[in-house]
Amino acid sequence: MLDPAWVDAHEAEFDVCHLHFGFDAQSPAALTALIAALRRHGKPLVYTAHDLRNPHQADPDPHLAALDVLVPAADRLITLTPGAAAEITSRWNRRATALPHPHVVEPPLITRPARPGKAFG
Repeated sequence: MLDPAWVDAHEAEFDVCHLHFGFDAQSPAALTALIAALRRHGKPLVYTAHDLRNPHQADPDPHLAALDVLVPAADRLITLTPGAAAEITSRWNRRATALPHPHVVEPPLITRPARPGKAFG
């Protein structure tokens, strides 16, 4: 779905492109081409900025280059914290709506201190 040819072939089947994850292997040029395809068909891009630095990549530069394409181009930006929204404003002069991620487990489990010596993972 990140392929401009897919957008061209399926543009009648969707109203909006919401990107959250899954663009790690896309170059800035490929993302620019995707955005051009969305624009050709009048499809808005909503980007949820989950990671401002991808923790799965040792070199942050490719992810930052992707963000330099996605954040300015997005019709709407979402993030999970007010701090991330402020960082987006600082870096790209764009406003992001902070929508907190729902809890995966109940708060008593989250706030309970970890057992001493218990390794994460």
